[in-house]
Amino acid sequence: MLSRTLVTFGKYLLVIAIVVAGFNLLAYNGWQTRERGRLNLLTKRDIYLNAPENYQVVYFGDSRTFCALHPDLLEPSLGVPGYNLSFWANWLPTQFAYIEDIAPHIPSGTVFVWSLGHVNFSEGKIRPVYPVGWPRLWTMLSMGFTFEDLSENLFAYTPVLWAFGYRERIMEEIDVKLGRPLVAQTLPAPIAANAEVEQIVIAHGRASGVAGTELYHDGADLASVALYKNNGAYLRVEIKPEYYRALQSETAVELAAKAEPVTELQADPRYWALFQKSLDVLQQHGVRVVINEIEEAPHHYPTLAAHQEARRFMRDVVRTEVERRGIPYVRAGFDLLSDQDYFDYNHLNSKGVAVYTRMFAPLLKPHVDAAKVDIDPAAGD
Repeated sequence: MLSRTLVTFGKYLLVIAIVVAGFNLLAYNGWQTRERGRLNLLTKRDIYLNAPENYQVVYFGDSRTFCALHPDLLEPSLGVPGYNLSFWANWLPTQFAYIEDIAPHIPSGTVFVWSLGHVNFSEGKIRPVYPVGWPRLWTMLSMGFTFEDLSENLFAYTPVLWAFGYRERIMEEIDVKLGRPLVAQTLPAPIAANAEVEQIVIAHGRASGVAGTELYHDGADLASVALYKNNGAYLRVEIKPEYYRALQSETAVELAAKAEPVTELQADPRYWALFQKSLDVLQQHGVRVVINEIEEAPHHYPTLAAHQEARRFMRDVVRTEVERRGIPYVRAGFDLLSDQDYFDYNHLNSKGVAVYTRMFAPLLKPHVDAAKVDIDPAAGD
């Protein structure tokens, strides 16, 4: 009797497992179809690997690089085309996976510009922006990561487990939808606003082409326009600057209220190990790397001492390791940037991008020129 009950129970469990797996598979396929139509790390990887010889510079990193480094704006000074392989929430664990996947395919004459700041060496959630992958599980565990740290990312790219990886975002979507009225109350965009958006796309996307746009509002007012460029970069053009300055002021007050005594910054050992292993991979494949130091918006540092300590960490720890390996290290003059150059706490707006481009291009140009000479000695004549 007991054995028959167990067999029946086992059958029910099997049916439930099949149903759950089927649901996840369908949801995963729908997600993949949607994501493949967007400009994200996966689609950008495929675009780049389809013709890596077309790009002499690769701009790699997290969302700060995504917003700051625009190949179309840098090309006139550098004299070579580039591609931006960066995205939101692309922290060191997913960057490591990305580097392992693309490093073998990067042509010898390509300059790989990897932008990093002190926040990259602190613990953070491993978001499903790029698959870490089950084959890397042991490597990640051996560095000190736990399965719980990795599960969201691993499940999100496993078809039959997809919903378990995206459960937090699914719940967020449900909360958002439940908070909306049953009948959507849409506000028609004024004709002037549509014309303004069109002019922004023409002015800022002419050289690169635009893959998509997003509009951000302050109530009924258009606050900013976002451009996803075909060259992989993201540009935010503020229409209502005072809206963003007010948000920054609020953030500054909150950060100041939570400010603690400044202590010596230490890299999370797991993230430091990932950084070193990533550099190992790049150097093993002969990739010409340039490390670019990047910062947060001024208001994001609660005190001057905190800002100085972040710079000390990058100078004494990160730069020392990079230069020990013989890798070039560059840093623009961030003191020339103000909060008005950012649309939030660390992402440059179109105004800030223009300022940063003028500072950064001369720093990168010698390394691009050196790469040209290595490929063709006559290029230095």
